[in-house]
Amino acid sequence: MTTTTSSMTTTTSSMTTTALSDHYSLSDHYNLINDHYNLINDHYSLINDHYSLINDHYSFISDHYSLINDHYNLINDHYNLINDHYNLINDHYSLINDHCNLINDHYNLINDHYSLINGHYNLINDHYSLINDHYNLINDHYSLINDHYNLINDHYSLMKDAMNLLRELLYH
Repeated sequence: MTTTTSSMTTTTSSMTTTALSDHYSLSDHYNLINDHYNLINDHYSLINDHYSLINDHYSFISDHYSLINDHYNLINDHYNLINDHYNLINDHYSLINDHCNLINDHYNLINDHYSLINGHYNLINDHYSLINDHYNLINDHYSLINDHYNLINDHYSLMKDAMNLLRELLYH
């Protein structure tokens, strides 16, 4: 009878040790999941910070784009004024040409002025082309920022889905 009692005590002790071992293993697993959850939350915060930086950058680019657009409009207005001036000079040139015999010296002065205006017109036209190129570069940069913004947004959605999946795994 002593042997049977000793055998039962050993079996009960062995079952208790196995249950305690499983309990510690489950607890360790829970701690690992909790640490992983905290890491995901930290990563989520970093993604949110990055998202805010991208939004700030987007606002900066948008403001810069507006300034370039305003500058473009000013150059365009200046171009129109120069063009109007050019047309006025051409009209004046025609009048001068009609009276060429009477005012030949005046014609030469106007012709020189016409050349200066035409040179200025060409410089403004070149400047307009440079502004247009810059405008296109800003537009390309804006598209890249928008693509980057969409990638961050997609990453944010993936992280959100991962968090939801982790919650489901933890609580089910």
